[in-house]
Amino acid sequence: MKRISIVIWLMLIVGCAGSPLSISMKSPEELKTIPDEQLCDAYASYKSQKIRNELETRELFTDQEWRAIEKNDIFTGMSKKALIASRPNLYLTGISNIAQYGMVEIYSEFATTVSVYIYVQNDKVVGYQMF
Repeated sequence: MKRISIVIWLMLIVGCAGSPLSISMKSPEELKTIPDEQLCDAYASYKSQKIRNELETRELFTDQEWRAIEKNDIFTGMSKKALIASRPNLYLTGISNIAQYGMVEIYSEFATTVSVYIYVQNDKVVGYQMF
């Protein structure tokens, strides 16, 4: 029984290595090795100053995007990476051809009281709907 518990514990540790929580606990030097989108996701979840410092070093966002990120807001024209950094519960729902936009990635949010669909084309938000 003890062996099974250890195996399960080790699986959880390994499975969580790229999680926003584990990223937020990394040193500034380690953050340099994290891909942009994972870093953006971790920032959305924890708003850690050291993650923000690394994102600022990478110069990924405009001033307008930073304002939206800090308010968990969305606007048409923002980059996909800024969108990821602004919305902690974001996930890719699918890819579809929407008459108004053409082929888009569709993002949504889980665990929220409002349904949100965000349309991204060529790494830019082209539209969104809230219900």
